Amino acid sequence: MSNELGLFALMLAPVVSMMSVYYMVQVIKSMGSWINF
Repeated sequence: MSNELGLFALMLAPVVSMMSVYYMVQVIKSMGSWINF
């Protein structure tokens, strides 16, 4: 069970990192457009 949990975390890590990067990019873009206005 511990091995399966580690494998699940290993599969989930890149998805979480991609989602966090996408979220940060969206926040930066919205802040940039707000600053431009």
